[in-house]
This record gives sequence, C-alpha cells and structure tokens, in this order.
Amino acid sequence: MRLRYIYISSWLLLTAIAMPGFLSAQETIPADTLESNENNIVISDTISRKKFISRLEFSIDYFKLISLAMPTELKYEGSFGLVTKFNIGIILEAGYGEKTPEDYIRNGEYKVYGNYARLGLNYHFPYLPGVFFIIGANYATSRYQDEATFSIESSLWDDFNGSFERNNLEAQWTEITLGSESKWKSNFYFGFTFRLRVMISQDNFSLVEVYSIPGYGRTFMKSVPAINLYFKYMLNFDKKAE
Repeated sequence: MRLRYIYISSWLLLTAIAMPGFLSAQETIPADTLESNENNIVISDTISRKKFISRLEFSIDYFKLISLAMPTELKYEGSFGLVTKFNIGIILEAGYGEKTPEDYIRNGEYKVYGNYARLGLNYHFPYLPGVFFIIGANYATSRYQDEATFSIESSLWDDFNGSFERNNLEAQWTEITLGSESKWKSNFYFGFTFRLRVMISQDNFSLVEVYSIPGYGRTFMKSVPAINLYFKYMLNFDKKAE
C-alpha cells in the first residue's frame, strides 16, 4: 500500500508542475492582413493555430547496445513518444533483457530473459534553444522466464543432474525519472535519463530466487537506480520548440 502512495504522489507532483504551463499556454495567432482602399477595408481571416501535438519522438538506448559485446548479458531498448503544445509528453518504452550469470549456480548454468514495457507521463522544461530538462513518472511491467541446469557431485553416491524452467513470470514497478537532452544537429538529439525504480509486485520463490528481472534489475532490491543514455530523432510540428 505504501508503494501505491509513492506512485500516486509522484503523478500528483508531476501534474502540479505541468499545470501552470497548461493554463498559461496560448494559441499563436499572427496579425491579420489588412487591405484598404477609399471605399472599404478587407480583413484577411487567416489564423494560424499552434498544433496540439507539438512533436513526435523516436529513440534508442545506445548504451544498452554495448551488451552485444558482453558474453553474459544482452539488452536493447527503444521508445516512442509525443509531446503536446503544453510541453506535456506521453512516452512508451519497450525492451528485451537477458542475463546468464556465471557464478549464480555452482556446477551449473542459469539464464533469465524476457520483455518489458513502460508507459509514462512527463513534462519538458525548455531551458535553451534545443535543450530540455525532463521530469516524469512511469508504470512498468515485465514478463519473463528463467531456466537452469545443475549437477550435485558426491563421493559416496552417483552424481545428481537436474534442471528447472519457470515460465510466464511477471513483475510490476513504478519509476520517477529526471533527465535532459540537447540538440545535436537537424532533428537529432542526445540525452540521458536517471530513473528510480520502486517494485510493486513480483513472483517470488523460496528455493532459488530469480536472479534479475528484465527492465528492472536484481530481485532482492526493492528500489533500483538506473541511467539510460539515448539517441533520439524528433519530428517537430512546432519549429519554435526546437
């Protein structure tokens, strides 16, 4: 119950921060074009309104791609988001994680792998042209499985070889995020996100616990800090936001 209060409080904090920008945002209406002569005045009613969706964003976590060269770990992650004219953004992140720790089971092999997704709300603070600070909150879920083979050696009896596999495991957690991104060139940006993950629920086992949850981290930690480094392509509909 306390974790739910933390999650709800984080969303209320984000809403309180974003609301002043929402209330103060105004539509962009350029000056009317006037044409006059001796007898009449014609007013051109051409009004340009700011689009509700300011930009679309696509990103990839390039730091996770380093895991492609690691023998015991494989991770990749990408995201899609949209930002409104009030600087409030909605983001969907998805990824895959796999770990094969060498020392988790003695005389055996262990592997845990699965997919995860996050859905979040954030607020973008324009700092300088092409530079944003971002604060947000996410709800995340992971579906994964683990498997192992092991051998118990004995000098008195025959060795015992065994294995196990646990499927359709699930976990849910919430996140508070802080980050920044800056324009590299054209519509391309580099950024980072610091996130604090707080576990809500997970599948637990008394004999051999799951080593790590894809997208979250080690299972014995009820809160996990993490950093993402990403490369983003931003499709702007509002050029002034660049």
